[in-house]
Amino acid sequence: MQNMVDMQDGFVEECFQMRSRDEYAKDVDSLKSGNESLCHVRGVKRFCELNNVVSYHVTENYSLDIMQIFLEGIVPLEMECVLLSLITEKLDTFRWRS
Repeated sequence: MQNMVDMQDGFVEECFQMRSRDEYAKDVDSLKSGNESLCHVRGVKRFCELNNVVSYHVTENYSLDIMQIFLEGIVPLEMECVLLSLITEKLDTFRWRS
């Protein structure tokens, strides 16, 4: 698994190794170890009850999460870029009131 520095520098999927069921189980067990200062281990906060569904495991889920991809990722980033461009490049077109 990657550390925080690797995650910040990697930009393509091939740079990363997917978490296995065993690694997920170890992370969940680490949370259950009794160390109350741990609120998450490598992104895992608690056991996912969806894993109790037959033929499903979170480590093998390849569907996209629209909330994370669009509303927490792409849209705010693009809006920031558009606003920054409007403010810096077209500053003289705005009429400032004092």
